Amino acid sequence: MRATIATKTIEQVMKQRKVIRDEIHEQMMERLKGLGIWLETAELTEVYLVQEQLFRDMQQKFRDNQKRSAQLYHMKIEENLSKLRTAKQLELKALTDSANLELDKYRQASNLRIQDQTTQDQQKIATIQQQIYEAQQQHKNNQQALQNKINIMLQEDGQQIKMKTLELRTERLALETAIQNSEFKTTELNTKYDRETKDKEKKLEQEMAGMETELNKEALDE
Repeated sequence: MRATIATKTIEQVMKQRKVIRDEIHEQMMERLKGLGIWLETAELTEVYLVQEQLFRDMQQKFRDNQKRSAQLYHMKIEENLSKLRTAKQLELKALTDSANLELDKYRQASNLRIQDQTTQDQQKIATIQQQIYEAQQQHKNNQQALQNKINIMLQEDGQQIKMKTLELRTERLALETAIQNSEFKTTELNTKYDRETKDKEKKLEQEMAGMETELNKEALDE
């Protein structure tokens, strides 16, 4: 046993007991051949360091190695965390940029739709206003024609004049009623256009707010 241990370092003696035990057992079995003796095992139970300074030095070396290993492990963890943070930041930036780009595209498309709809509505209003103007001009011409007819008919006999005057007044009242209905229709169309425009703008704002909320939520989840 002494011969075997003498060739080992202190660290090997302390950490490789099974190797030493097997080596001792093998050597002893060689010597016991032919003697009728069977060696079951050889145990190395305790290792004592007589020199206290040597023991402290070994402990210090062990602590230094453990400390160095811990520092290296900590540095490796910090490096991995740094790489992971950088990757996540880049991923989040790419996702945010993509979301902002999609949002800008959606806003531009929405603005174009609003502009097209506004142009169409303005064209409708212009057409209605033109129709109102033409109706007013026609009414004015009709009034002038009626007044001329009245002046002519005033020269005729009394009863005939009264009948013609009544007919003309009835016709004039009908025309005035038509003009009032046309003006009422114009007012109603303007009111409907204002209401529809406000509803469209409100709906668009809600869609854009909902999309921004969803994009922010996806960005936070990432």
